[in-house]
Parts: sequence; C-alpha cells; structure tokens
Amino acid sequence: MLVPLGRKELALPASMFRLVIFAAHALGLAAVQQAVLTLDPPWSTVFRDKSVTLRCTGSHSPGSTRISWYLEGKFWKSTEMNSLPIKSAAMKDSGKYQCQTSDSSLSDAVQLTVSEDWLILQAPHYAVFEGDRLVLGCCGWKGGKVGEMRYYRDGRDITPGHVQSSYTIDRAKYSFYKSTTTVREPASSPEYQIPEAGLADSGLYFCVVQAVTSSVQKRSPKLDIEVKRVPVSGVTLGVQPRNGQVVAGEGLVLNCSVAAGTGPLAFSWHREGSGLALRTETLRLRRTDYKIPAAMESDAGEYYCAASNSNDPVLSPRVTITVWVPVSPPVLTLSADGFWAAIGDAVEIQCESHRGSAPVVYRFHHEGALLGTRTVSAHGPGSITINLTSESDSGAYSCEADNGVGDGPQRSAPSHLAVLVPVAGANITTDKLDPVLMVGESLNLSCWVQVGTDPVFRWVHDTQELDVASELGLLSPVGNVLYVESVQLGHAGNYQCIASNQLSPQRVFLAPSEILAITVRADMSAQMAASASVTGMIVALLCLVGAILAAVLYIRYRQKTEETFFTAQWRRSVSPAQQELPAQRLPPPAAVGSLELEPEYDNVCPQKQESGDVLYSVISIKKGNRAKPTGTAERDNGHLVTYAVLPSPMIPRDSATRARASEARDEPMSDVYENVPHP
Repeated sequence: MLVPLGRKELALPASMFRLVIFAAHALGLAAVQQAVLTLDPPWSTVFRDKSVTLRCTGSHSPGSTRISWYLEGKFWKSTEMNSLPIKSAAMKDSGKYQCQTSDSSLSDAVQLTVSEDWLILQAPHYAVFEGDRLVLGCCGWKGGKVGEMRYYRDGRDITPGHVQSSYTIDRAKYSFYKSTTTVREPASSPEYQIPEAGLADSGLYFCVVQAVTSSVQKRSPKLDIEVKRVPVSGVTLGVQPRNGQVVAGEGLVLNCSVAAGTGPLAFSWHREGSGLALRTETLRLRRTDYKIPAAMESDAGEYYCAASNSNDPVLSPRVTITVWVPVSPPVLTLSADGFWAAIGDAVEIQCESHRGSAPVVYRFHHEGALLGTRTVSAHGPGSITINLTSESDSGAYSCEADNGVGDGPQRSAPSHLAVLVPVAGANITTDKLDPVLMVGESLNLSCWVQVGTDPVFRWVHDTQELDVASELGLLSPVGNVLYVESVQLGHAGNYQCIASNQLSPQRVFLAPSEILAITVRADMSAQMAASASVTGMIVALLCLVGAILAAVLYIRYRQKTEETFFTAQWRRSVSPAQQELPAQRLPPPAAVGSLELEPEYDNVCPQKQESGDVLYSVISIKKGNRAKPTGTAERDNGHLVTYAVLPSPMIPRDSATRARASEARDEPMSDVYENVPHP
C-alpha cells in the first residue's frame, strides 16, 4: 500500500540554522530581527484536505506578541500566536507565505502547494544547501486506495464492463528518478535520502509506485529540486601577534576564516586604501593564512579579508595592524648661531629621530644632567628653550629618544654651546701717579674690563685710533697694553681704550673706558741748549750769506777796474833791523796817469810773532792788455803772490819830490814793499 508521509514529523535540517546564521552575519543586527517562517510538516506540497501549520519566529517589542501573516505579498491576517494552522487545505491555500513580528522584518517567502494528484513527490519547503541531508517522499492520495479506474487508448475509453472499479494496491514498490535517470530502483520504502547533497544533486525529480501483484503503476508530477551552496558567513580575520602590534622586521600572519560556506572558497586580503588585493587564492578550506615575513612601517594600517563561493564576497571586520619602528639615533640642533650665544639669550634645543613610531619621548641633558622631557605624539621634533644666565650654561648638550621599541633609548651626539659674556666696565690705568710727564719719560697704559669673554682692545688718542701707521710714532698697542718708551710733546692728549667682543659681525658688544688726559712738558736745560744751537745755526747762515755777498761785490768791482791785475812776489827776509830799507821808487805821473784808481799801499802781513821773518810783496802794476809796463826791470824768479790791490802812488806836490819822480821815469813801474811787523 502507499504510505502517506504527510503525517510524519521531520526535524528541520541544520541548513535551516546555517541559513539563519548566514543572514545574521550578512545583515548584522537587521538580520537578527528578520522573522523566519517554517511549515509543519515541512513539505512544500500537501494533498487537498490535509492539515498544515505555519510557524513564525522572530523578536517582539515589549508587551506585544502580534504576528502579521502575508499571502502572495499581501496582508492576510494577524494573530496573537506565532502559529497559524490550516486544518483542511484547499486549492486556494496554495501560494507564497510570509510573516512578521512586532520587532522584526518580513520573513522570506515559503511556497505551499496543495495538490489533487493521485501521487505526489514531497520535498522540504526550505532551500537545500550543500552538505544537507536531502529526504524525498513518494505519497499517494488517500493512503493508496484506487477507485473508478478507467482505461483509454488514443483518447477513447475502452474500459471493459467486467473490470473492478476500485481496489487497493498492496505491497507497492517505489522508485525515484532524476530527469530520465533512475536514482533508486523500486523498493518498499517510500523515501529516498541523499545523506550529503551537492550541487550535482540539483534537477527534476519524480517517483513511480507500482503494485507487485498487478500491473497498476502511478507516476508523480516532476518536482524541481535545487541544491544551493551554503553562503559564506562568519568571515573573520585573525592576526599574529594577537594584538596586531608587531615590531618592524618581525613576521606578521593574517588568518582569514569562514564560519559557514560550501564549495571552493575564494579568499583575498586587503589593506585599506591600497586598492588592489594584496593576495588571492581559491581553496576547499575554510581557513588560510597570508604571511608577511618581515613587517615594515609601510605595512601598518587597517586590514580585512573577503571570502566568496560564487556569491558576492563577504568581508571580515577591519583589524588594525600597528608596526612599531624603533627610533633612530636622534639629531640635536641648537638655535644659537655657530654654537655661540650671549648671556641673556634664549636658546632653543631641538631633538628629532627621523625614523621611529610615535609617540616618542625626548629627554634633554646638559653635561649629563637632565634638563627636561617632551613627548611627541606625531612625527616631528621635540624642543625646549633655555635662558642663558651665566658662563656655566656652556658645555655639551645632548638628547635621547625612546618609544619603548627595540633596544631602548637612543642618544644623540653631543653639541657644544659656548656662552659669551658681553664686555662691560672697561677701565684705563697708567703706571704714573701723576698724569703729567716730562719729555723723554716712558708711558705705560693698561686697559681691563670687569666682565667679558675674550675681549679685544683698541686704543684711541684724541679721537684717532692708534695703530702701526699712527702719526705719533707710537709702538703698535699690544692687547690691553700701550707702551711708549720716550714720550714727546706730541704724545700729550686724551687717551681712551675700547674693549669689544662679538658673536657675529652683526652682534658686537662695546665697552669704552673713561678718558685719561696725559700732559707732557719740555726740559728747560735741553730747551736752552736747543735755543743756542738754533742761534749758532742762524749766525753761520748769516756769515755764509755775507761771504757770498762779498764775493759778488768783489767780482763786480774787478769788472769795473778794467781787469787790472796785481802780482806780488814774496820772499823771506831778515828782520827790518838787519835789512836796510831800499829807497822807494815811485812811478812817474805820466806812467800812471792813465789809471782811473790811485791805489793806497798798505800791505802788511806779519808772520807769527815768534818768527823773525816777515813777508813782503813785490807789486807789479800792469795794464789791462796784460803787457808788462814799459821800463819794468826783470826780477828774480821767486814766487809771486797776489796779496792785495794797492792804490797807485801819488806824486808829491813839492818840487823835491816831483824831481825825484821825474828822474825815475825811465825805470819800470814797480815798487818793492816790505812787510814789517806791527808795533
């Protein structure tokens, strides 16, 4: 007999729960609130007049249990219970049913078919997924009793009159077919089971029932069975290390897994903002790894993986990967120009590691002592500012950087800062108690400052800066000392020293001293000697001028005497007492009448007093033509000495003398004069 399967209770397969899980993972909170509609019994096809119950599962708002039912997309009715029985199904009850609770969304549609056929193939009303156990039942109407049987040939009733109009099929055999292929040979069981359905099990199924003792056979309508792949759900991304924090250079593992999903799964890994997938692969596994052997700083970011089995990819939640990079040795910089600064300046000290994950803690040190710390939460330098108050702020400055990764803090190379003390309080002193000096004394001036680093000194005399080219002839100043070995009158005046030091040509510090007045006085004895010397020089100069003037007058005089020359012989003689004076012979007036001058004879030139000899001169008067005067006797060849110009002898006016002159007119015009010593 045919076994009705409509009253047999079957448990919902695991695929139903996987479907709910898939909906929850795919749609989030909204999926959890979607209502689920099931049939009891769970067959999608039932005979007319059979009972079937619809059940709705979903969340409710507090105080509300009302369920809304829909048929073919239209509101059908509402109930306070989550079940709606159809006690005697009619053909009009066929259609797609949905339900909704007060706090859920509309359920998926469930197809219910009411049949009037003699034989039906029953299948679950829910979707069948890969891996599910598929049960098909072959069920006859009214338990297998057959009545009012008729026979036809070519559409014409040929039922004989002696044929029994009704009978019961006993010991029937059931066979199942997929399209034209027999999937199970005739057997007494009205069920056909597929323990683990696959995609290949999809197709058009029907069943055939026949009696063993007769040739009666019935065939059910075809039923389309679709085995679906279990949608991918529950995609998660795991990381090693578990907290997603890895030190640069260490390995990183990204594990992608799915909670549900059948068939070959296509996995892919992605980093937010990277565009293309980092890696893709297709496996028949629900879990696989993507490994980064040595993570770098560029590997940091948000990661996710995706999985699919010919459906839309399902994404995992994002996982943040942090790659910790140890800090590099920092670089310390000082705002001071040339590593020099002056007291009162504010110096900024910067410390920066060009590589390393933030946050970074920077610590600043001066000669090993901690000055302060700065925490930087992003890439960039940390800095502090110090105010220089004394030379003790000079020295070595350094910093260290630490982000808790790697081998610990990294220290910078030291930078040396020199603090300059501006010069101030310049003073000038002298080695003399009295600033009044005498010519020839030494002068020693010193300049010093109360404070100042490496001062440079300049000396000023009467607003003129002293140097090697000084007009005063001073020695070049040496540092803060000015020394003059022998002062002169020109060294008197106002002295001042100027101390200076500088950080740069633009920052020069000056400290001028007070003005020191130096007085220089002359020595009186030296002054008198100098006056006498000057007087002697003036007298000598006047004598020289007089001599030159006398020579000029003499030359002019000779030109006026028509070139008259006087020549005298000199000879040695005894004293006047031992020698008789010769008689003087004066030239006649006629002989000298032509002369314009009458020389006066006074030519005495004594020798030294202790000598007995005297010098005398023989004077010869000649005309301008340099010829000897007429009648001049020859003289001896002694030496001739031109001694003086004597005037011509005057002719006496008395007769006696005129007579003697007349007698001697024939003799040469020359006279012998003897020098006699002065009494």
